[in-house]
Amino acid sequence: MRFVNFAVVKLSLFLTGGIVAGYFFPSDPVFFFKLVSAGLLVLVLLWFLNLKNVQPNKIFTVVAFGTFFLLGYVNVTFRLPDFQPGNAQNFIKKDSFQLVQCKVKSVLKPNVYTQNFIAKVIAVDGNLSTGTILVSVKKDSLFQPFYVDDELLISAKFSEVFSNRNPYTFDYSKYLKTLGINNQVRISGLDVLEQRKGKKTLLGIAASLRNHIILKLKENNLTKDELAIIEALLLGERKDISKALYEGYQKAGATHILAVSGLHVGIVLLLISFLLKPLHYLKGGKTSALLLTVVLLWGFALIAGLSVSVVRAVTMFSFLVLAQLINRETNAINTLFLSYFFLLLLNPLWLFQVGFQLSYVAVFFILWMHPKLYKYYRPRFYLDKLFWGILTITFVVQIGVTPLLLYYFHQFSGLSFLTNIVILPFLGIILSLGIFTIVLALINALPVWLSVAFNYVIEWLNTFVLWASKQDGFIVSNISFSGYKVFASYLVIVSFVLVWKNRNAKNSILALSSVVVFLVFAFFEKQATHYNEFIIFHKTRTSVMAYKNGSNLRVLTNDTTINYLQQPPVKDYYIANRIAKRTIEKLPFVFTYNKKMILVLDSLGLYPNHKIDYVVLTHSPKIHLDRLIDSLQPRQIIADGSNYRSYIERWKKTCKRRKLPFHYTGTKGAFILE
Repeated sequence: MRFVNFAVVKLSLFLTGGIVAGYFFPSDPVFFFKLVSAGLLVLVLLWFLNLKNVQPNKIFTVVAFGTFFLLGYVNVTFRLPDFQPGNAQNFIKKDSFQLVQCKVKSVLKPNVYTQNFIAKVIAVDGNLSTGTILVSVKKDSLFQPFYVDDELLISAKFSEVFSNRNPYTFDYSKYLKTLGINNQVRISGLDVLEQRKGKKTLLGIAASLRNHIILKLKENNLTKDELAIIEALLLGERKDISKALYEGYQKAGATHILAVSGLHVGIVLLLISFLLKPLHYLKGGKTSALLLTVVLLWGFALIAGLSVSVVRAVTMFSFLVLAQLINRETNAINTLFLSYFFLLLLNPLWLFQVGFQLSYVAVFFILWMHPKLYKYYRPRFYLDKLFWGILTITFVVQIGVTPLLLYYFHQFSGLSFLTNIVILPFLGIILSLGIFTIVLALINALPVWLSVAFNYVIEWLNTFVLWASKQDGFIVSNISFSGYKVFASYLVIVSFVLVWKNRNAKNSILALSSVVVFLVFAFFEKQATHYNEFIIFHKTRTSVMAYKNGSNLRVLTNDTTINYLQQPPVKDYYIANRIAKRTIEKLPFVFTYNKKMILVLDSLGLYPNHKIDYVVLTHSPKIHLDRLIDSLQPRQIIADGSNYRSYIERWKKTCKRRKLPFHYTGTKGAFILE
């Protein structure tokens, strides 16, 4: 940890704290902006008054930490739509068609029914606007593909991004908010009034180049799955990977290979350095080679889609080059936190993206733990060094990212050691061969034998990964891991690494205390799940309900041939609640819960002639709701996702007129009865 500038680390942490506070507890940033401006002025004055002091005084330190905390707060709140007067969200007219002019920023992976795009808003109903929206276009006979930098004039109704309707499931709306997207429009080909090529941007040029490369590769004997992996490895384009193949990479612990990251940038850097080596023999050639390397790496990052991991890696290298050019001694951890600080100033919303978190945590643990661990064994031969390096790096990365992986994905794959040891030694060759293949394909000089050979290499890679993914004994799934456990886990990991590096009483007490904290969190979380509830999940075209009794779960459904225990939202529900015993049963017609009578009314529309507390409407029963209410006198009407929307609207109006509570799971989310 020599030469580590802890001021950079601390300022980065305070900036992070401000961003978190601003994101979850936003307030008008104008006042805080004034405080930041005043704080920066005070820091400048204190700096000049204390030029002779090597160490900053306490007042300077307190003002600096407070200022950078507020800087993070202001930086993120200024980007929220509520504090942007010109944001498109402020021009939305509910349930009304509006003219929206926008420019396509990126093309997302399509599904069976729609093609999705992220677009920058230019104007709404003639009012100049800002902001980013999700555009979902129905695939029909009039659908025309959009490309990055296309400008569109569309007639559409704004709607909020589809959020999760069930507890503990992945919330797509929250994910899109980390991309700065708060609204979407759903349109068909008829709603596109005008489509034209807009002014070219760097992202548009890069997207066009990617599309051209993919088109050239398709002309050269590459099969579908292999081409999809090549696109991911070299171009950062993963939308063509099939679901089964991607799940195979996930189970094998090899998805980091598909995401263009620091590993790929490092290999490309070695290749560029090798090609530019002759420049070193010229006067000023080393400086020119460094600058040219930075330019080429940023070009690679741009073509790869500027993903968070590749931007982090290239930014780090750029800071290292800058330090060399100004003859400033630096440390890799300093550079890591400088890049972290710089990127969060550039886009604070990156902090809430999984890729950003995993990328920085992985690199931090490599820099912090790997040098000491690597010294435990002194390899003598090249292959020995290669495999020992891969093994130790994989080990420290696994330690660093496991809490986050458990929190986000609820599973642990012990296969990552195997896949890394087998694949990583050859990844440099695969990437170099891939770059060579792309260059030859672009100039129409790719020989058939080379394309066939490269296709075979990628086919071997896919075959190995799919084989590894089937070794179920190495995969532990359905692990419940909360945010509190993530915090406690990192407390345990950091404290034990400190003991490993420096055994003293202070570090030992910290390590034991961290274990106690983790056990306390685990105990109270387990106790917190010992409750009973009845839940009606939102699931389209079917009915799924469940009765939770402590650590037991009875899933009730009209179709017991489908294993809903392995599907969301049921799977997410029992993982979060640490439920061990789970069964699936046929959904009954009438049953009681907590002394309350519940009627499930299906398409037959048959119901008893006695009082019912809750009526659940499923599969669009053809009933006269007024008569049902008069006959059963229910406390509440619930409709799940198996009903037609036209029926829902009619029932909603009836309940409103009768002043009876109505709950539709499609808008209000799952219905929970405690």
